Amino acid sequence: GGWTWYTGSAGWFYRVGIVDILGLKKQGNSLKINPKIPIAWDGFKAKYYYGETEYTIHVEKQDKKYTKLDDKELISSTIHLVDDKKKHDVFVAINK
Repeated sequence: GGWTWYTGSAGWFYRVGIVDILGLKKQGNSLKINPKIPIAWDGFKAKYYYGETEYTIHVEKQDKKYTKLDDKELISSTIHLVDDKKKHDVFVAINK
């Protein structure tokens, strides 16, 4: 910590954690999910808010790679964000 947290270092640390490790990157009204988690992790859970809408994201290592939004399988791991004031579940399976 120390003085570096008052400079730009904290922003870069946040970016590495959220974008580079958890793989959550907002592009316009879409959220691309491409995690690169450590080998020791089995997965993670995160909450993402878009306006008044809550997206609960579950990432888990499995044998098959896929993404589901509210139990519907998607073609890609990019979620189209909608501010409908509801709660949505996102499940992302990544290769072990």
